[in-house]
Amino acid sequence: MSTDDTDTDDTDTDDTELEFERDLSREEIADRLETFATNLRGSDPLEFELGDETATIDPPETVGFELELEDEPGDEGVERSLEIELEWLRGDDEEPLPEPEDVEGTDAIEE
Repeated sequence: MSTDDTDTDDTDTDDTELEFERDLSREEIADRLETFATNLRGSDPLEFELGDETATIDPPETVGFELELEDEPGDEGVERSLEIELEWLRGDDEEPLPEPEDVEGTDAIEE
């Protein structure tokens, strides 16, 4: 990719969001969260397997943390959700996330 194709000003670009969604047991979720916590405590960047792609993030030592609990009424009842979000400004040395259309079969946290 030439430097003409690289957009370093994120204020003019759309958000890029990659998601993993699957029904898992509580045990499987705990295993994934424990793996994530162990990797987060380390100093190496974190890798996520996303189909044929790998996304790498390198959060700084201090990040924004948000925990959201929500009840959302619907036709089939009240859906309860818990979301954990970490936020930081992407560092100059971090690669942009792959575009969602480039990712097939979004999978999971690396184990």
